[in-house]
Amino acid sequence: MEAMPFYGARYERFLWVPIAALAVLVLADPALAAETGSEFSELWTLLSGWCSGFLGKSLAIAFLLVGLAMGVVRGSIVAAAACVGAAVCLLMAPGIIDSMFATGG
Repeated sequence: MEAMPFYGARYERFLWVPIAALAVLVLADPALAAETGSEFSELWTLLSGWCSGFLGKSLAIAFLLVGLAMGVVRGSIVAAAACVGAAVCLLMAPGIIDSMFATGG
């Protein structure tokens, strides 16, 4: 049995997808998402306050407890590690996102 080439008749109709994606990337203007959109500043303040405040800390503790319980039931520490990772991401996400979109000007 002969191996079918990747760009056979079956895949020709999907050839335009990477070409279109490349065209969008090349022809798009630079996005200024960090500098515009002041209508979302209240939402960002609310969500980052929730994540770094008492709600975020409570959810992080809940993640840890659920992960530990799942780890005990399954006899594996993998569930606890995944939940600890989710808790750390929840608490650190606002700071990481702020530093990613900080303007150096």
